[in-house]
Amino acid sequence: MKPTTLVLTLFSVFTQGQDCVDRVGEIFEDLIVGIGNNSIYSPSLEISNEEGSVAYFSDHTVIIEMKLINLFCGHENFDDKIAYILGHELAHHYLSHTWMANTGLGYSSSIGNFIEENSTMYSKDQRKLSESQADLFAGFYGKISGYNTLVNAKQTIKDVYEAYQLPKEIIGYPSYDERLEIIDSKIDNANDLAMIFEIGNVLLLGGEYGLSKYCYEFILRDRFNSREIYNNLGLAYLLYGVSISEPSLSRLLFPVSIDQSTRAEVNLTRSASFTDNPTEMFKSALKQFEKAKSLDSKYQPALQNKLVTEFLLLKGYKSRSNFIKTHKNLNSQSSADFKVINMIMDGRAEKKIKKAAKRGSKISALNLIEAQSPTTDYDSLLKKLELSPMDLIMNSSKKIGNSKIKASTINKIQIFDYKDLYIIKIPEQFLNNPSFDVVKSNFIKTNKGLYILYNSN
Repeated sequence: MKPTTLVLTLFSVFTQGQDCVDRVGEIFEDLIVGIGNNSIYSPSLEISNEEGSVAYFSDHTVIIEMKLINLFCGHENFDDKIAYILGHELAHHYLSHTWMANTGLGYSSSIGNFIEENSTMYSKDQRKLSESQADLFAGFYGKISGYNTLVNAKQTIKDVYEAYQLPKEIIGYPSYDERLEIIDSKIDNANDLAMIFEIGNVLLLGGEYGLSKYCYEFILRDRFNSREIYNNLGLAYLLYGVSISEPSLSRLLFPVSIDQSTRAEVNLTRSASFTDNPTEMFKSALKQFEKAKSLDSKYQPALQNKLVTEFLLLKGYKSRSNFIKTHKNLNSQSSADFKVINMIMDGRAEKKIKKAAKRGSKISALNLIEAQSPTTDYDSLLKKLELSPMDLIMNSSKKIGNSKIKASTINKIQIFDYKDLYIIKIPEQFLNNPSFDVVKSNFIKTNKGLYILYNSN
């Protein structure tokens, strides 16, 4: 090889290696943002040139070895494999697995010494439970952050054990085979949780507040919570409360914010039921927004929704006007939006409302229009998807995990259902079809795709 060629080759290798290091940092930040729990101090990331521990968590720092980065650098699934390792380490931090501190995630042979010294404090079953929780954590957070972590986890472990020549049996710690079994057992669980959250968002946007509430609470009951889940659960209460209010309020649009990407942290929540009392629904909504805020005091969607809820809990035009004037978090446009809403609720003159609306956003303009629900010929739409109502009714679907939501596929179209309600995901091949252009505005759009809600009743 000529010297120039050698230099270029070495430079190329160095550049690729640096790109991979940079990418590790980006993946780490994606996961931290994905977790989104600022109530717990976020750990830092460190790249180590040592070659014995693979990756581990110590002193509020996730440490990953350069050898490991080089092992996967250039692989097609580099991001997913690194996300699994980082997500697993972050789990031990956020789930308070203190026994893992200063050890190497079960990859390093040196962990055997640590376990032997602490064998009376933690049983093997406890360690297996911790590893199982960490894999589910990595799978769920990886999934909602855009990484297929658990799908690539088994190959990741196989590659690491081979490259580091690690023993497959460590006394007191899950064996190599047990680690693979744990991954298999958590793949469906992580996917189910992510799917239930997406369905909850579709239902919330589609006005099915009761069932969307169920979806969010299902995830919370599975010991995952997050600022976004609490925010969206609060919205289910808030929007349901609006929907059962008097017409002067129920027809209005409010500057609320739904978050369609989630982060999770282990905890429990109590369930509450909808009532026919709007005020009680607003109070329940406020509690959920406060919970979201407790996880992240600067989380803007919850702060915005909390403000709307506080406004709706006020009685009378004057008290709401004072709220608008004195609230420090309202800019001029938002103030105008709230003024228009307040004037409509109080039955003020149309001329004055229109004047105030000029200073507001699109929300004010829309609130001046008598809202009419868009009409869609859903039976005709089903035909365009090569489906029929009978296809949906007679289709054999299976429950998602132990939830009451079912899932199935007909002609490669994803369908979710509960009783007479069907959530149909529009396949990509239909999106460019001109015959759908007329009804596209009535589709429910999330960052995962387009959906329609079809009620067979």
